[in-house]
Amino acid sequence: MSTVDAINGVFELGGAVVLTRNVAALWRDRSVAGVSLLPTAWFNAWGLWNLWFYFALKQPVSWVAGMAVFAVNTTWLVLALWFTRRAAP
Repeated sequence: MSTVDAINGVFELGGAVVLTRNVAALWRDRSVAGVSLLPTAWFNAWGLWNLWFYFALKQPVSWVAGMAVFAVNTTWLVLALWFTRRAAP
């Protein structure tokens, strides 16, 4: 583990922690209003890329923290799609 890996991992993990607020709000409201799913889908795809990228760079802390971001974003997207479909006539 390098210092750069540790610092990046802290940012990634912090991102995962604050993104859980979006998941909690979506779960509480059970609806998606005024939000486009496209940006989260885009950043989730980037998160998937980061998993390969961090592995290739041999940055284990960033990889683990990046997995957390990817998991939280995926959870939000699945819930958003679920609640959007349930609300559709």
